[in-house]
Amino acid sequence: MTSPLAWSPALATGIAAIDDQHRQLLARAGEVLESLAKGEREVIERALAYLASYAKFHFAEEEAHMLRLGYPRLDDHRAEHGDYVRRLRTLQAHFDGEGDSDAVSTSIDSLVSAWLLDHIGRVDRHFAEYARTAGSGG
Repeated sequence: MTSPLAWSPALATGIAAIDDQHRQLLARAGEVLESLAKGEREVIERALAYLASYAKFHFAEEEAHMLRLGYPRLDDHRAEHGDYVRRLRTLQAHFDGEGDSDAVSTSIDSLVSAWLLDHIGRVDRHFAEYARTAGSGG
């Protein structure tokens, strides 16, 4: 199983509030992965629920910031956020039904680590660059 996720300066957007929220998302995703590795069902359930709730909060905050700055890719960004939340909820349902089967564990691992890292490192960076040129990097 994947090791816990760690914040890296390479993931920084330069927008303090968003970077703080990304740290929290990665920490919670790391808790999910650690719990999967240990087979701690109750901890996994709580961590997945919190991750879903916090992701929705973070995405709303990020999208509000984008709206304020007139970010031209807001609709695409919003669609990615919605897709993540839907996929996470689907995985929660599979976990509730199947437990931490290999297939469910692999899917959770992929979604909470690869998707988050790719989204922060690629998609959120586009916004961060836009925010800097718009004069609102922090």
